[in-house]
Amino acid sequence: MGIVQTFETAEGRSVSGAARESFQYQRSFAIKVDDPATPMDEIAAAPGITLGDPHPDDPSVFATSFDCSVSDDLLLYTLNVTYQAPPLIDASSDGPGSGGGGGGGYNYAVVPTDTWSGSSSVAAVPIRVDRAGVPIKNTAGTPIPDVQADWAFASLSLTRSYATAVEASTALATYTNKINSAPWAGTDRWTWKCQGGSWQKQTQSSGGVNLTYYSATFNFAYTDQPIPGGDKGWQIVQVMIGTRSKDGKNITEADVSPTGDSSVLVSEPVGLDVNGFPVKPPAEPYQKPFLVYNEIDFNPIFGTPS
Repeated sequence: MGIVQTFETAEGRSVSGAARESFQYQRSFAIKVDDPATPMDEIAAAPGITLGDPHPDDPSVFATSFDCSVSDDLLLYTLNVTYQAPPLIDASSDGPGSGGGGGGGYNYAVVPTDTWSGSSSVAAVPIRVDRAGVPIKNTAGTPIPDVQADWAFASLSLTRSYATAVEASTALATYTNKINSAPWAGTDRWTWKCQGGSWQKQTQSSGGVNLTYYSATFNFAYTDQPIPGGDKGWQIVQVMIGTRSKDGKNITEADVSPTGDSSVLVSEPVGLDVNGFPVKPPAEPYQKPFLVYNEIDFNPIFGTPS
């Protein structure tokens, strides 16, 4: 038993389109067999078209789906093939000639390439200064600790595929909480932090070939918060306050005010200078940056977002 004859039917050909979308083509084939028991996969393969093959008249679209059914004559089948831009996958990632088994086209049997996306998110974060960079104080001129405000962060997401779960989980563990040591994504060093992400197992099948891979998503958050010294980015900066000076002495009212009493200790933390001693108005307390995040060069690891 086997295929007796295969030919394309003119009445099954069609094309449709819409603005800013790829054309969608339909081709239809008549397939004649000599035995009703001929396997369906053999019948469907008779025209020699593999999912991912480009359309003969329009190489920008590829065979993405088909259906095959028998007619009233149990020896005659009709195969309909749909051509369009691959759904959910960038058709240019592999391009014509990358595989497909039918003379070159889009290869569905390969791991997807990197995919970038962007968004923003809001979180409550510590705020130490106002929009002019002046430390936030109470009406008595004392810095207020632990002030928080809603802050929106621009974010990027990278979805990358790995061959094994170990590779995916190791990558997430390695790069989480790292900041960029060199300019990246069009901005300065230290302005992007990898916030971590997630991974999951993916399994797909095409043309009888099963493909398993592990898809990891990395999330990056951007901040342009100023850092004393001229930099911006992901560093923790604290306004220096205290009730004792660096020499170990308790701070008195006279240390912070020209009219203060040297016998009266301050009742709450006051601003300190860079050397750890109390400041007197109009002097501002020192803002000390703390480097808490390890840094790496994102460019060779993640490439340029695109």
